[in-house]
Amino acid sequence: MCQMKSPVRECQWSWRQLNQSQPWNLEVKRFPAFGNDSTDCSIKFKNVLPEQEGYWTCGARIDPNSSFTQSNPIRFLISGVEFVQLSRGIQVASGESVLLRCLVNKPVVQCEWSWRSSNSSHEPLLVKKFNPNKDADHDCSVRFKNVLYEEEGLWTCGVRLSPDGILHEAPPATVSLLPTAKVSFVEMPTDTSVPIGTEATLKCVTSSRVEKCTWTWKPLHGNEPEIVAQEYPSNGDLGRDCSLTLPRVYAEKQGQWACQVSISSLNTMLTSPFVKLTVFEQDEVKFSELSQDIQISAGGSVFLHCVTSSAVEQCRWSLTPVNSNTTVVVKQFPAAGSEARDCSVRLTHALAEQEGLWTCGARVRGRQNYTDAPPAKLSLLEPDEKLGWIVGALTTLILFLMIIMVVLVVCKTRLFVRKSSRVLETIHVSEKKQTSELNNEHYTENPTKGNIQISEQDDQNLTNIDSILPNRSPHLYDRNERYRKSSKVYENIRI
Repeated sequence: MCQMKSPVRECQWSWRQLNQSQPWNLEVKRFPAFGNDSTDCSIKFKNVLPEQEGYWTCGARIDPNSSFTQSNPIRFLISGVEFVQLSRGIQVASGESVLLRCLVNKPVVQCEWSWRSSNSSHEPLLVKKFNPNKDADHDCSVRFKNVLYEEEGLWTCGVRLSPDGILHEAPPATVSLLPTAKVSFVEMPTDTSVPIGTEATLKCVTSSRVEKCTWTWKPLHGNEPEIVAQEYPSNGDLGRDCSLTLPRVYAEKQGQWACQVSISSLNTMLTSPFVKLTVFEQDEVKFSELSQDIQISAGGSVFLHCVTSSAVEQCRWSLTPVNSNTTVVVKQFPAAGSEARDCSVRLTHALAEQEGLWTCGARVRGRQNYTDAPPAKLSLLEPDEKLGWIVGALTTLILFLMIIMVVLVVCKTRLFVRKSSRVLETIHVSEKKQTSELNNEHYTENPTKGNIQISEQDDQNLTNIDSILPNRSPHLYDRNERYRKSSKVYENIRI
């Protein structure tokens, strides 16, 4: 098909192959426009041949001397794929399920279903892609549960005979919904707790269009009857959204809430169960334990400490790599421990990509934003740095041992000197006797003269005691003086 909005004089059709890399087209046919108002340039193929597969472009002009104005190319496929069974016009009640059939005469490797609105000119939206069962590789049928108003439109089945093959599409099936009195909740409100003074939303969405939304309220405790708190028309283009948003919730808004929807024309009303809305005071996040800057070897394990002073709901660790201004969230998880305060993590195999600033963040219940702790810098030691660190440690150890040895030698020397002085100062009785006997061996007796003489060498030895042990033993010094005096006396005594 190729029709114009205004009359034209001449039509042109050109063609090129599907996989043709050249941008030019081959002119196949040129003819005058036909129809009552000369606006039709359509062509018809009789006995289609495989060679006619490709891209066909329609062109038209109103002046024989002007160039042709061309449309977008149309892909014309000649294939052996036949759609044996297809769903066409389907009408279904809102909220019910529908089966879209699509059976082909050949085994396929991939099925695709696309959708577009009936009154839209946009490209179809791919909704589902899957591989058929091996036992039923001719069947690309699909079942959609709980069909909603926004799913009305044109549904198209497409098949591929090979993974990279051409997508063969069947004529689209039209799905439309019937007006029905059956209304159901797609989303219902749930118990909600928010920080005091913040926004709260109670969800209430139906399967079909409703006319009025009503929210009733009653206190958390007691038997007081419920009251109508808010009433308004349904929201959204499809008229199915009755959700309630309270911009600031304080203690007086606490209570039990229920959503009620109604369709006056069908005399239908549906009410959800009551749910609780509560508020709480929000605590600030404070950190009691945090890791400092860490240096480890590549491939090593490291434990990053992060403990809060009070309970938190969610933990987060983020990394800012070295020489980068981009922060990446690495892990998010609920707080561990019985008190929900532990946000610590372990890196079992540190890599170069993990060098940088590691930041622990925590979020309390009811708050969207995280509170971040001061970051800890993680650095990996290079091989030469590790060797230098080991050499430095060994040098320090050797120096420490040498100091200990010097101290021990000095202490032992002083102890030896003290013991020697004590020995010289206090001579034992047996030692005195030995000393006396030794001295007597040096005495010589002259029987003729009756003199006892001491040799000059012995006298010299006694004289030299002072030079050997100066000021060491006063007792020894006294004995030395007595020996000197005795020698003089003995020289003057005759028998």
